[in-house]
Amino acid sequence: MKKPILFSLLFFIIFSCKDINKISAGSYPYAEIYMLDHSETDIITRLIKLKENNPDYIVPKLKWAGKETELIDGKDSHWYFFYFYFKDTNDIVEFWTREGYQPNKTKVGLFRVSNGLEGASHFVNKDLSEEENEQLKKEFKKNIIDKIQ
Repeated sequence: MKKPILFSLLFFIIFSCKDINKISAGSYPYAEIYMLDHSETDIITRLIKLKENNPDYIVPKLKWAGKETELIDGKDSHWYFFYFYFKDTNDIVEFWTREGYQPNKTKVGLFRVSNGLEGASHFVNKDLSEEENEQLKKEFKKNIIDKIQ
């Protein structure tokens, strides 16, 4: 009789915790993942063209550690990283692409946002309130995902 109660209690505690995702595997356990039905090469090309056609998405140069710095999109190990600037909200969003587990599938992972050019960065689904997360994901989907599908 004690085992089912203990199991139920443990199950409830684990799945009611806000930070349950911290036990997930991988480098970006809190990232908001979007699965797109195109090859990674195609998605990367679409994202590059989206930024070229919308120069407001280019992150302006910023000061970091006393030096002028540019956030440059590019490939790093398993991920292709992108930095987009949402001028209307003054946010810099950071996300990556990675090949999906099936042919012609690509994962896009929104993992961090910085408020302003000198603002602190926050991990999506971890550091922001539920309302802030939902608003950010809505903006990301509207400004990025919907335009590259």
